Amino acid sequence: MFKIWAKIIFFLIILFSVAIIIYKNAGFAKYSKLNILPSQYTNNRTITIPKDIWLHQVNNRKKLKYYLNKYTGFEIDVHFNIDKKYFNVSHDDIDGAENLADMLKNINTLKDKYLWLDFKNLSHENKNFALFELNRIVDENNLIKEHIIVESNEPDYLNIFKQTGYYTSFYLNCYSYYDIDEFPKSLSQDIQELEKSDVDFVSSDAHYFDVVKYFFPKIAHLFWYDEPNKDKIKHFFKDKNTYIVLED
Repeated sequence: MFKIWAKIIFFLIILFSVAIIIYKNAGFAKYSKLNILPSQYTNNRTITIPKDIWLHQVNNRKKLKYYLNKYTGFEIDVHFNIDKKYFNVSHDDIDGAENLADMLKNINTLKDKYLWLDFKNLSHENKNFALFELNRIVDENNLIKEHIIVESNEPDYLNIFKQTGYYTSFYLNCYSYYDIDEFPKSLSQDIQELEKSDVDFVSSDAHYFDVVKYFFPKIAHLFWYDEPNKDKIKHFFKDKNTYIVLED
């Protein structure tokens, strides 16, 4: 009788394990139909940035100083003005009143924090000027290059930033993923661009978390999430590749 019950219990354990595996992979089944292989890109650099929740769109000095002691890191949107050779802090405009150099100036504890710079207009024409200006800002404020992530949707132009000591992230074309017609094309292009690059992270809106997890399984991930849902954010960190989630 004992042997019979032991066999039944063993069978139930196996059945339960299979059910868990099927459940975990059910959401990914639809992606296999696309006939697009997940990227095999792997970054060999040791990442020393701690996994944590950072603050999204900290685009002025007042906001930065107010939240300075409340977060480990901050995301800042920048455009480089090649005519005036400075970073304008703005999500949408290349011209504006907020200068990154002025925004970060004389904040004593900033060197202990982390920055994610969303470089909106990185290009072949401005990359060297931008690197020079960023280095100047870092030196002037005694910041640490390994505490700064430079993000762009132009991964080829990020190489000089990585070679200088900064972390880099490829901003995936994730907002075209929602379009069923554009999704395969955009995803394939992102995978191809990543394979040619030397970035440390890929970054995306967290609404596409499952897509990023499935198609970019061997590189560290950065996300932003615009919903006030702490449980959902905790869920993102259950994946070993998630390093940072920005919250509003």
